[in-house]
Amino acid sequence: MYGGGAYNPNPTSYTGTGGPISPSHPAASRPIIPIVVSMIGRLISHSEGNFQYFDSSISTISVCGIICNIKQGSSERKSFTIHDGTGAIQATFYVQNDNQQFATDGYVRVIGTLRQFQDKVEISGYHCDPISSFNEITIHYLSCIQSYLYFKKRSNPALTSTSNAMNTSDSDDLETKILKYIRMNQQQNGSSTSQFDLMQRFESEGYDRSAVEWELCMESSVDLH
Repeated sequence: MYGGGAYNPNPTSYTGTGGPISPSHPAASRPIIPIVVSMIGRLISHSEGNFQYFDSSISTISVCGIICNIKQGSSERKSFTIHDGTGAIQATFYVQNDNQQFATDGYVRVIGTLRQFQDKVEISGYHCDPISSFNEITIHYLSCIQSYLYFKKRSNPALTSTSNAMNTSDSDDLETKILKYIRMNQQQNGSSTSQFDLMQRFESEGYDRSAVEWELCMESSVDLH
């Protein structure tokens, strides 16, 4: 498993090109779940470092966003706030490379475990990479959507059975249609899809505006170009 950015058809792990994660770290052997910050706020905490995503227990996550605040600390310990367009979260990690430099307004990918302290959820990171291509952010959002759909359907076997019984595109639910549209736009135009375009697209197909807004709330496929 790596810390960079590549779309992985298995939503319970993450593969990329940003350099290997050390297998010596206790969390490195756990599935890495790509997720948006707004969804982290909805997770249910059962115990230290364990959170419930629908009916599955997760602890190690991947978040992409922009650094909007850096707190001064020791030369080895870095703490900053990351905003990914859906919300902000505090992340802390220990620098393993003296050449690692992070600045406010820079995009990064952080991989780490979730921790709750005084009703506040933070990321205890063990891998952090600067992001140099907006394609990595688009890929991350696609991975978040796929992961969300995977865990949601896993928590409700009836959804999986129903979707397997239907083979036409008309039978797809709204979440799946949004995912397919984003992926198609990325493949054909090489660009991300704005929330405005998605709202227009699916309202014109007769979907209720509030339903579309709800799905986009967690998907947050904001055009960052």
